Amino acid sequence: MSERQRGISIIGSTGSIGMQALNVVRRLGLKVEALIAHSNLLKLKEQADEFNPKYIGVIDETSYVEAKELFKNYELICGKSALEFSCGLKKVETVLISITGINGIYPLVAAVKNKKRIALANKESIVAGGRIVRDLINKYNSIIPVDSEHSAILQCLSGYSKNRRKVKRLILTASGGAFYDKDIGYLKKISAKDIFHPTWNMGRKITIDSSTMMNKALEIIEARWLFDCKNIDYCIHSNSIIHGMVEFVDGSILAQMSQPSMELPIQYALTCDRLEGDIKSIDLAQDLQFRKKREDVFYAPRLALDIINGNEDLGVVMNAANEAAVNLFEQGRIGFLDIADMVKTLLEHHKDIKVNSIDDIISTHNDIIKKETKCKF
Repeated sequence: MSERQRGISIIGSTGSIGMQALNVVRRLGLKVEALIAHSNLLKLKEQADEFNPKYIGVIDETSYVEAKELFKNYELICGKSALEFSCGLKKVETVLISITGINGIYPLVAAVKNKKRIALANKESIVAGGRIVRDLINKYNSIIPVDSEHSAILQCLSGYSKNRRKVKRLILTASGGAFYDKDIGYLKKISAKDIFHPTWNMGRKITIDSSTMMNKALEIIEARWLFDCKNIDYCIHSNSIIHGMVEFVDGSILAQMSQPSMELPIQYALTCDRLEGDIKSIDLAQDLQFRKKREDVFYAPRLALDIINGNEDLGVVMNAANEAAVNLFEQGRIGFLDIADMVKTLLEHHKDIKVNSIDDIISTHNDIIKKETKCKF
């Protein structure tokens, strides 16, 4: 079977990453075996009509009746099983997991156990799953990250995967979001409707997370488990041209640079190759715009660094606490600056937590979400 005939399953096809992935699939002529979405049936039908997969998955069980009628010419799977079924298909070589939230852990574990190549755009499963998911990955196979920062680190580590003693530190870049230079008075007045990102077109929650720097905190923990490394740093780089760097023991630093487009890391994850695309070249004369850190206000990455050098099981608490805090912020029940404060408080409250299984991870996550979204912080 040729490279372009090998099957792909896309879990989260109607979301931002899923739709950009289908742009790559369209351009390269890759074969889609399965498309899975939550409940956006009209967009899913458009995609099915174009890419003609054999299987359609709809996660929202309340949409079953409508989906059954709409996808009568396809093999339809509904509910939670839709997250896992495509990970075992014989014709599927690569599974792209691009849904958001803790539920991404189900297809991740299924894809790992079925020894599929995994293009991962769900950081929650790694952050919350931590060492338990890492042990599964070590046992069965590896993951190709889709996040631009982790894709950059992976590319910079090329040739050093088995010789990590040469690696001094991993350096993630962060744009700082739209409000990094604003004063405290301004930040206190920000509401959910004010949130946007200056360089990336992303989903709603990740845009909020980028504005609070919580996204970088989660990515630090994700990098710890993806690359089995604790020596991680970050820098503020406004225009998102440098996506990640690796410093080696001799003092040299390798960086991966490109225009801020998710299609490049998606293409790399789906093909593990450098294929011709339509991403514009970088203007090397432009200012790369590095800024000083503001950890007095945007201190979320410091919380993550404390976790990877302390009780690493706290990743599940950070992920759930942030999700709960973002929900409260979007409802107008807490302020912008309260998000990190709430996460910090819950990390301190659960500082001795231990998780020993996937069930523990899901239970801890759900308990925090259920409790914290019912009360005002």
